[in-house]
Amino acid sequence: MRRRQTDDNASLDLLLDTICNTFGGVLFISMLVVVLLSTSPAASTTLSPPDEKVEADLIHWEKQLADTRREMTSLRAALAAQREMAKAVLDQNIRELLEERRQQQLQRTNQEDDKLRLLQDASLAQIEINRIAGLMAELTRAMRAAAKNLQRADEQLQQEVALRTRSAKLPRMRRTKKEPVLMFLRNGRLTSYHVQQPDGSLAANPLEVEEKRDGAGSFLQPRKNAGLVVEPGNVAPAALASIEKKIRGFDAEKHFIAIIVWPDSFASFSAVKDAIVRAKFEYRLIPFAENAKAYLGEGADEWLVQ
Repeated sequence: MRRRQTDDNASLDLLLDTICNTFGGVLFISMLVVVLLSTSPAASTTLSPPDEKVEADLIHWEKQLADTRREMTSLRAALAAQREMAKAVLDQNIRELLEERRQQQLQRTNQEDDKLRLLQDASLAQIEINRIAGLMAELTRAMRAAAKNLQRADEQLQQEVALRTRSAKLPRMRRTKKEPVLMFLRNGRLTSYHVQQPDGSLAANPLEVEEKRDGAGSFLQPRKNAGLVVEPGNVAPAALASIEKKIRGFDAEKHFIAIIVWPDSFASFSAVKDAIVRAKFEYRLIPFAENAKAYLGEGADEWLVQ
């Protein structure tokens, strides 16, 4: 559209120049004819007035030239106004194009900023994913190692259970009227509250067990570092022989072993039991809680023993 408008302005200028040149040429020719006629010998010798037709044509052409000049002035003014208008319109279009270009550049800059921000966020997200993947790999390795350690521990436990497991029949309890020999198994030591007198009766053994009192009454307590040390699981003949010797200090026909065992010595009881059985004594196991006390009281006429 702008190029078309510029071409139209150029064509109008050419038309106006052509018209002006044409009327100027006609006027020049007319004036030249008048001058030639006035300076020719026939004219100088002839004093007759000019022909009315020629004079009328001259007046007509002078009037036509004046009208043409006025039209040219009007056309030139219109052309100048048109050029100013076209210039203003062109400047407005240029400004609009520049503004549109600026908006496009601003939009492109914003899009590039958004793209860079998205790339940065994606990079940070990838870094976090890599960190989590590393932690997961470490956890996986740790879990595999823990599973292997657990498997080895389970195998060791099964081997230990197999080594320490013994097949035993359930004990058969029976009643007896034999006199109990009270023994204690605490802190890994076997102590005896009784000792056999030469006449076969039982008496207290203050060297290994002492008698104390509290608000509930009298109770028995093994002396510290007294008695016979019994190692857990030690079934060696020498160890069993020393325990058996201590038990054989009583009469199996008259006495049975009533043994009180605290939790810290449960593992040592098996050796003591084996020695009691080898000495052919009946026994009664009395398990105690950790802080339980053996209070003195009236004895029973009959006991359940093994």
